Amino acid sequence: MILIVLGQLVINLLGIDIILLMISLLLIGTSTTSGLLRSIVIASLKTRYLPVIMIVSASAKIIAGVVLVLSGAGALGVILSFTIYPVLASILLAVNIMFILRITTTSSHVGIDNPARTLTAASLASWVPAVVSAIGIQLGPIVVFGTEGAYEAGVYFIAFSVATAVSSFMSVVLTVAVPVLSKLDDGRKRGAWKVIKVSLLMTTPFSASLIFYSSEVLQLFGSAYLDGSLVLQILLLPLPLIAVSSGMNALSYAYGNYRDVLSIGLAASIPRALLYFILVPIFGSTGAAWSYTLGSIIGFIMALIVARHIRMNIIWRDLFVLSLLPMSIAFTMSYLHVNVFVSAATTIGISYALFLKFSFLTRHDIQDLVKVLPAKMSGPVQRALDKIGMKLNGSY
Repeated sequence: MILIVLGQLVINLLGIDIILLMISLLLIGTSTTSGLLRSIVIASLKTRYLPVIMIVSASAKIIAGVVLVLSGAGALGVILSFTIYPVLASILLAVNIMFILRITTTSSHVGIDNPARTLTAASLASWVPAVVSAIGIQLGPIVVFGTEGAYEAGVYFIAFSVATAVSSFMSVVLTVAVPVLSKLDDGRKRGAWKVIKVSLLMTTPFSASLIFYSSEVLQLFGSAYLDGSLVLQILLLPLPLIAVSSGMNALSYAYGNYRDVLSIGLAASIPRALLYFILVPIFGSTGAAWSYTLGSIIGFIMALIVARHIRMNIIWRDLFVLSLLPMSIAFTMSYLHVNVFVSAATTIGISYALFLKFSFLTRHDIQDLVKVLPAKMSGPVQRALDKIGMKLNGSY
């Protein structure tokens, strides 16, 4: 509202276009709305369509971003692509909520002695680290811009956007994890490890291909972004650690251990924000990438401390294999100078085949993935997987 009232003053001070300002306001408003609507869906525990909504919205953002950037739309194209995600998510979530309300014929009362206190404790544990994290993430390109200029900031921004696109697969699983784990009376720790495992299965084969073919991927955005190759590699390295931290965060939230949620979030966010001011002036956009990665490592260490405190078993063998096997295959493809698209398909295909062969990916894991799909999709997918399972002679 302040930006609307002081719109002309903001335009004069910052020298930005009125259209850019209006789209920014739309981005702010719909981001808030989509977050609130998503919370309603999670609270209803009817989250079957939530992963689909997130995937569709994120895919639309990525596709629009690539098209607009390649067409030379500049800053306007970038912010337009970012705005598509919350706008589309808000619309789809609203439709989903209307459907949920229509089919809900009974209501239940949850007994909470002090709802204000309970909601405040639960929300602050997530909100405070989220705010610090958002500030830390946005500080990256801002500090790079202030110390190195627009070119370096643009290189870092594109590399970070690509890394975020890969990690969005992980966020889909984690979004569903909290309400599912909260409903369990027993087996929450096993469920949390399965969430971590599925997150790794969905991200590591893709991230491994991007790490060893980062130059080819950034070349798609233009030759000017090739300098971000090392930045993208550094940003992708901590994804397995982030999967563990996020899984432990979801488990702590399900247990109601809000201090642990707060500890994991702040352990990653505060060092990340502080390191930007130390490393960026020295190393530029690479320093920003290392700041982000080091913050993720510290958050991972805190997650391990929390895991030890609650006696959560981390299966290190699975963690190493699920992380390093795709990396080894992608490295081999890169060493042999295989085409980027052929390499990506080969890395993903061989990784999942070996995961199945040596039971790192089990039938139950696949069934859990299928369960998050809508009923009309899960049926055909399950039948197709059953046929594959027969051909694999039981390994599936």
